[in-house]
Amino acid sequence: MSSNSTKRETRKIVITVIAIVLIIIAVRSCFYFQFDHMGTSRASRSFNTSQEGFRLVANYLFDLNLDHGWVRIDDSNDAVFLVRVGERIPISDENVVEAILHLNQRGYGTISMGDEGVRFLLWVRAIEQGHGIAYLPNGRLNDGTGLLPFVIELEPITEDGWYYYWDWFSRWRGRRGGIE
Repeated sequence: MSSNSTKRETRKIVITVIAIVLIIIAVRSCFYFQFDHMGTSRASRSFNTSQEGFRLVANYLFDLNLDHGWVRIDDSNDAVFLVRVGERIPISDENVVEAILHLNQRGYGTISMGDEGVRFLLWVRAIEQGHGIAYLPNGRLNDGTGLLPFVIELEPITEDGWYYYWDWFSRWRGRRGGIE
């Protein structure tokens, strides 16, 4: 009988310790999700490190004069192409392909374009927020639509047309009084 009560007590202690550990992880994750973003100075350093690649890719995509598209890499053969609704356009310029693969290795896993410019997404957190570097030759965005629909921070980095951005749907919506 005493061995059963010892087992129950041990089980209660183990469950309590697991619950405390899970609560600590959850609280730390909330702060990590909320406050971990690149910032303008880190974006500037990242841009400076690979600026030739950023420029080459942005100019190539912008010169296509398309209203939208996403760069995709076929992992099986490193083929790089632009995806649009119902289309898959190969990118055959070897210099552009090399620059895209380099930026991908540096963490810029999503490159997309719109009529406003080109977005290099570095980081996505909790599905609804992300940040990275954007090339916006006109220096403006369509609020709530377009390339960066939920931008809450847009700061110029090292040269005209290049910006650090942070978009976050919930915070963007809160600033506008909510969306019904």
